This record gives sequence, structure tokens and C-alpha cells, in this order.
Amino acid sequence: MKIIKSSTSSVLNAFNRGRTVSPKVIFLSGNKFTINNNNYQIIAFNNVGGMLRAFSSLNYYNNISQSSTIININTGIEQDIRKAKDLLKEGFSEFENRQYLKSYELFIRAFLLFDKHQLLTREIKLNDDNLTVDSLLALSIGLNNFAETLRYMAKSGIVPPTLAKLGLKAPSVTTGTTAPLVYTSKDSMKFYTQAEQLYEQYQNFLLKNQSNNNRKLLELTLWKGTLYNNVGLYFMENRRDFFTATKWFEKSATERGKLVKELEELENDKATKHEEVVNQYGESEDPLNANDQRIHFAITRNNIAQCYSNSKQITLALESYNYALKVFEDIKAKLKEKEIKCITPESKNTIANRLHIIVLNNMGLMYHDLGKYEQSLTYFSEAFFMFTGGPVNGEKLGEEGLIVNNQIGTQYFGEELGVTLSNMGTSLFMLGRYRECEQFYRQAMGLFDVIYENTPNHKNIAQVSLQLALCLKQKHSAKEGEKPNKDLLAAATSLALAKQDPSYFIKLDSNASEEMIGDEKQVRHLIEKAKKITSTFADANTEAVENTKKSMFSKMFGKKK
Repeated sequence: MKIIKSSTSSVLNAFNRGRTVSPKVIFLSGNKFTINNNNYQIIAFNNVGGMLRAFSSLNYYNNISQSSTIININTGIEQDIRKAKDLLKEGFSEFENRQYLKSYELFIRAFLLFDKHQLLTREIKLNDDNLTVDSLLALSIGLNNFAETLRYMAKSGIVPPTLAKLGLKAPSVTTGTTAPLVYTSKDSMKFYTQAEQLYEQYQNFLLKNQSNNNRKLLELTLWKGTLYNNVGLYFMENRRDFFTATKWFEKSATERGKLVKELEELENDKATKHEEVVNQYGESEDPLNANDQRIHFAITRNNIAQCYSNSKQITLALESYNYALKVFEDIKAKLKEKEIKCITPESKNTIANRLHIIVLNNMGLMYHDLGKYEQSLTYFSEAFFMFTGGPVNGEKLGEEGLIVNNQIGTQYFGEELGVTLSNMGTSLFMLGRYRECEQFYRQAMGLFDVIYENTPNHKNIAQVSLQLALCLKQKHSAKEGEKPNKDLLAAATSLALAKQDPSYFIKLDSNASEEMIGDEKQVRHLIEKAKKITSTFADANTEAVENTKKSMFSKMFGKKK
């Protein structure tokens, strides 16, 4: 069956922006998350870490724009660069709002302004003035964000428009840049690489020219860790190259681990302590604080584990997953030491718990892919109990008092809960526990209908619709405890969708019970819903089409061994 992927990046993006995501919630019961895994899905969480693609970039663009006014340079260049920075800022904002086409255009317009003054391929030199360095540093962050935009466009099946269609000319060949008709995710690595080179040049500049630059070096470490994590996600998600992805994630973990250690030393050094700005929950507003960076570090460890899991290196995967879980426990313990009571969705404790849930779902997915459904169910259940506080009718997420069956809980935690429910249902399905499975799928579907109210064609709705239809089929055609035949069910799914015929799932006769008649009617509705949603995939770009050709429905049952 398919494990649904939900988006860790949405949690992380919310974390970076200082606000929460807003899916909605209902009381449900168990499913699972995974990080950037396209194996065979139940519902899984997309990558943990995509959100860190440009952490604090928005504020950085603001700072650059403000400081540039005090530098005395050619007015025309100054105006163009300030405008370019504003475009980068706006492009990042559109990216955060998932308006990838608009983001794509804004970034290119910014790059053209840099190119106009021969800055697009310019290196940071040791004797550069501060404005030039700040401008190129803003460019480096923009290059990283543009690479992420291209990556997410590919993931979302969005075809990039040609530059001519946007009324733009490509950067000039005279600057050494190529002049493509269109940029795609295949160009992402080029932009990541250029950003990395600028970061290295900036580090040399700081070490050579400035004193009292510890803060800037710490910021640079943060940005490098983010960049390396993003490159890892590119190879894991877009290229399915887990070996290369692991190398980049390890580089990210090195930077992030180093940053955590340095920040801990600063926080423990009484001589450097100062009054820090805190939010209403008593948490530091400064992104350069140890707890925030522990979260980022744990995210990267999770992504490393995901690569090992996809490569079937289970021992290494478990080691990294458990490492990430330990970090989340440490975060919550340290917050507790500071007597910070985090009872809202925006709190760092809540975010740590949500990511903790994602890691548990990922561990469940790993065992599910190995066919160890009892073990996968154990991890999915543990994730679910973090929502409920216990196996019955608990009412909290960890220690935070999250009421899962109220409107606030639905608004903030619906997708995570729906994914966890769906994945629990899938494990139960594979164990032949169809009546239990039905309850989880029904709850997950009801939840997804609410949280995707404005995006009714969301793939999670199609997946759960088909999974519930298959569950109803098995309920009436197989004995409880009888394991499903994957090949037969995959064939039935394909035929039912192609012919819009529910009889491939439930075939009525004169002896059909009232329950069976009702289920057949619902199966008809579920097939229609899934078919309608899958038809929207037709306009996907080449990468998305290739993934779709593999069929999300045949993948419901995993790859054949």
C-alpha cells in the first residue's frame, strides 16, 4: 500500500518564518511521515529540511537594503543593486508561499540586474568594498533560493516558462554565463555551486579583512549548512542518488554540528552573556541560538537516515534516526530547564515534537518497505500517541496540551496527523486487519478533505481514496487476517480507474448485505474522486511525468523484489 508523504518542509518553513503552517485537524488515529522518500508510499512526509533552503534570507535581504544607502558609489549601480535585492526578497517570499512561477520570474529579473553591472559571475575579492561584498553575498543567497525554486517546480510538476515568454533576455554571454531558453531543475546544481563558491570567498574575505567578525562567521556557517542540506535534498529527491546525497548531508551535519557547539559555548560563557530578545514564549528571537540550530542539525541527521533507509542500509539508518530522536529529546529537556512553557503551535517545543513525529514515521516507513509491518505499526503508533498522549483518547501532543479534536489542533497539525493515520491504516491493511484499517483510512480521508479544502486535487486525497476503496474490497472478499495479494490488488486498481467500474473492487449480487451495498456506493465515489485528481497530473513537466508513469497506484504495493 502507499505511504503518504507529507511535508516536513512545511513545518520547517513555518519554523524559519516564525509562523505556523495552517492545515486543520479532526480526531483520528494513526499514520506516518517520511522525509523525502519516494519508495512506495503510504503517506509519507517529504523531506525534513527543505525549509532550511534559505533560512533567515528574508531578513538578510532587508539588512543589506538598509545598509547599502550609506555606501557612496555610482548612483545607477546602487539603485539597480538595491532593486535586485528587493526582487530577491520578493522572490523568496513568493517561494515561501509556493508561488513558484512568480518566484522563478522575480529571481531571473534580479539576476539580470546583477548581470547588467558584471556582478552575476563576479568573485568576492579580498580588496572589495563592503557594498560589493554585501551585494554578492545577497546574490549567493538568491542563487541558492533560485536553485530551490527550480527543484520545487520539478517536484510540483510545474513547467518553467521560457525567458522569451516572460519577456526577458538571458544573461549576456559576455559575462561568461550561458544563455538558455529556459531554466529547469537540471540547472539547480550550477546555482548551488556558484553560491558555495561565493560563500567560500566570503569566508576568506572575513578572515583577511575584518576583526570582531565572529557573528558573521557564525551566520556563514548557518548558511553553508543550509546550502549543503539543500544540495543533499536535490540528489535525494530529484536525482534519487542516495550515495551523493549522503555526502552532502554529512557536510551539512558537520557545519550544523559545529555551529551548535560554538553557540553552546557562547551561551555558557558568562562573559559573553547579554540581554537577548525573546518572543512571547520566552524563546530567543535570534536565529543564531543553540536550540534552533539543534533542530536544524537533527533534521540533517534524519535526512542522512532517509538515504541509508532508501539504500537498505538499515543499521546505519537506525543509528541516524535514533541520533535525531535523541537531539529532539535534548531540545525539549533544555527548554524545560529554562522553564519555558511551550503550549502553542508556534513554540520551538511544538516544532521539535512535530519533527520527532516525522522521524518516527520515517522509521515506520523503513520497516514497512522491508515488509515488517508489525514493526512499522509500532513506530506509527508511537507517532500517533505523541498527538494523543496515549493509546486511547489522549488530548495532547507530547507535553504541550494539543487538543487534536478541536479546531485549533486541526488548523495547525492536520496534515501530520492525517499522514500518521493513513500510514497506520496501511500497516493494518498489510497485516490483514481490514476493519481496523477502515477506521483509520476514514478518519484520514475526513481530515484531508478539511485541510485541503482549497486544494481539492491534492494527491494525498487520491491516495487515501484508493486505499480506502481497496480496504473495503478486502473487507468483503478476504477473511480477516488474510494478507492481501499485492499484484491482484494493483491490477484491480488499474482496471477500476481505467474503466471507472467499482465492480473490480466490490461486485454486488442478490445476496449482498446492506453494508456491502453501502460500501459499493462509496467505492464508486472514491474511484471517481481519485480519477479526477489523477487527471490533473497530465500537464506535469518531464521529470514529474516520468515519476507519474511509474504510477502512484502501482507503487502503493511497493517495488517487486
